[in-house]
Amino acid sequence: MLEAYAKGCNRVGDIVTKGDTFRMIVGERVPEQLEMMARSSGAELARLYAEYLEGRPKTVRTFDVGYADLCFFGGTANNLREFTFLLKVLDEHSIRYSHKFFLRDFRAHTSRIASAVETVRTEVLHAGVQWVHRCGTVSGSHLNQLLQYTGIFLGVLHSYADKRHLLPRIAVVANDHSPSQVGFAMAMKSLGVPVIYVQHAEVSEIFPPLDFTASVLRNQRSLDTYRRVGPVKGKTFVVSRIFDKARFQDVMAPLTGEAIVGIYPTSRFDRADLQVAIESLRRNPAVQDYFVKLHPNTPLTFNEEEATYFKFRTNTPDARHVAIVGNSSVVVELLSQGHPVYQLFDLDGVDADYYGFVKAGFAPSIEPGDLEKSFWTGGFYNEDWLKRGSRFEPSMREDQWAARRKLARFMARLLKRRAMAQALHQLFRVKQKAASAGVV
Repeated sequence: MLEAYAKGCNRVGDIVTKGDTFRMIVGERVPEQLEMMARSSGAELARLYAEYLEGRPKTVRTFDVGYADLCFFGGTANNLREFTFLLKVLDEHSIRYSHKFFLRDFRAHTSRIASAVETVRTEVLHAGVQWVHRCGTVSGSHLNQLLQYTGIFLGVLHSYADKRHLLPRIAVVANDHSPSQVGFAMAMKSLGVPVIYVQHAEVSEIFPPLDFTASVLRNQRSLDTYRRVGPVKGKTFVVSRIFDKARFQDVMAPLTGEAIVGIYPTSRFDRADLQVAIESLRRNPAVQDYFVKLHPNTPLTFNEEEATYFKFRTNTPDARHVAIVGNSSVVVELLSQGHPVYQLFDLDGVDADYYGFVKAGFAPSIEPGDLEKSFWTGGFYNEDWLKRGSRFEPSMREDQWAARRKLARFMARLLKRRAMAQALHQLFRVKQKAASAGVV
């Protein structure tokens, strides 16, 4: 248990330590007390952290658990999309299963730590203090991530403390570094449940190494990136998320005449920069119309007048259009739908070419001044691009049915193996009870 917990401490810390942008985002929600605490280091920091933990209520967020073969943990639109993809693969190959979404189907509530797991709580919190001590220097953002991770880790353990028979056969997450997902995954791992990771977006080298029973990745480039990060543990599957025939050939068809332009900002864009881009498009005689599709996690709000000006949309139109994208993995999705993509890094504060699409020749970049020209007529998207792109989207190279079948068969074998293990465990418990009652 403590080994799994320690691994999780590293996972939620790596991306904060290495990623300036990520640290900036999570830093917005850090309590002042943790920021002040982080000014210390070593033994003094560990002492302050221990005192902080001691002063917190002995409660956790627990869940009214119920049995399901597959248990999915995650609530964002991107996470749910990946879970649906995995279920679709199983359905395609007639794999039988039951499933629940942990944050939707299980009622959450705050509960006092039961005496049965009080010792576990003490050991876990002490391990966290030791981990902070070993780190020496830890940022306030890192401490905040650690607290969130620890809360979910303990909450899941507490939820199943006297209900081990309700543990799922397989646990599934779609994020490998978020505190809550890591907390769930590490708790399940310590409880002996296999954990499957289904990648929800492109990755970079600030991500933690792969260490799951199996990882279902989106493309070969992601696997190569993870291999550079560190040793890859567990089985890996590279499977396209596209079931229907992709329209990559449409991307290469030249656009003639006026074009419709759609802007796809990240969740962390600058309102003023977006307005500058819109004004440039409005001055461009080759732009027939424009729209903006906001990221679902956008924290900004807009009034009715602004919404009309920016022409916000909640969905991606089927009609072919030119897509302007910031530092977002939506690049792959848009290209698969037949829309040529051009990356404008001035739209957000994320490090330019965060996902490496431009460097790898998968998508071109443009500058703000290009928005007043017919920038989509440069001939970037051609047969050579189609060859390069297969590292980002497997379906550009070959049909994905065989890859999905391989994944489905693995899941079926794992479900069956877990079912046998659970049956043997249940038989052992029955015999134990009978022996203690003097029946045998």
